[in-house]
Amino acid sequence: MWKNISCLLKMKCAQKVLRSSHLYLSYEFPRKTPILVTVITSEQCSLCSTLIKQLEHFQEEYSFKIREVDIKSDVSLKKLRYDIPVVYVGEKIVCKHNLDIEKLLKEID
Repeated sequence: MWKNISCLLKMKCAQKVLRSSHLYLSYEFPRKTPILVTVITSEQCSLCSTLIKQLEHFQEEYSFKIREVDIKSDVSLKKLRYDIPVVYVGEKIVCKHNLDIEKLLKEID
């Protein structure tokens, strides 16, 4: 039985659950690189600073990196000026204005 467990733990799956009679073993492999969460912000934006603090609260538990991008740093971001803060995971917009933690965690997992 232990040989099977060690083989399963070596697999590159995110999570494996072994069920043997009354034994439940769950092992989650750590990510090699943390997921990058990009937040489009502005200096004078109070919603932005609140959202960043909320993200920092969940950052350790869900192991992701936060990258803040000022809306003034890129001309192509001006189209988002009425929607900041905007949260991206990869190239997908996850939420605007306020943090939607359920959507964020869905994208991260």
